[in-house]
Amino acid sequence: MRIIVNSSGLFVILTIIVLIHTSVINKSIRDMEVNYGLQSSMDYALDVMGDVYENIDYEESKDGEYTQELLDVFCKSLTSMIGTDGEISVSIVEADVKTGTFQIVVEEHYKYAFRGRPGYARCERAVVLG
Repeated sequence: MRIIVNSSGLFVILTIIVLIHTSVINKSIRDMEVNYGLQSSMDYALDVMGDVYENIDYEESKDGEYTQELLDVFCKSLTSMIGTDGEISVSIVEADVKTGTFQIVVEEHYKYAFRGRPGYARCERAVVLG
């Protein structure tokens, strides 16, 4: 009887250790996966936006149209490249088409597989195109 009680106690302790270990590893791996995906997708989208920027013949009267076109290209490239189940939000801190200066912040809110806890990743880039 003593062997059964000790064995079941050991089994419960090992099960708890495994659950804690997998939840910690799951969080770390998910964070790294999301951050890497967000950074590489943003770099790709900025490269595509830079290619479009080089083909613009700048006219000051069309500054708003150029800004909107470039940001549309950025958003489309970002969503085509990133594979996520989270929510993506793009914020423009600075956009100056004349000088080619852009500062963009992309945030992703996602959930962990274990207990559905929320996670958050942010990537900010400031670039000068051209």
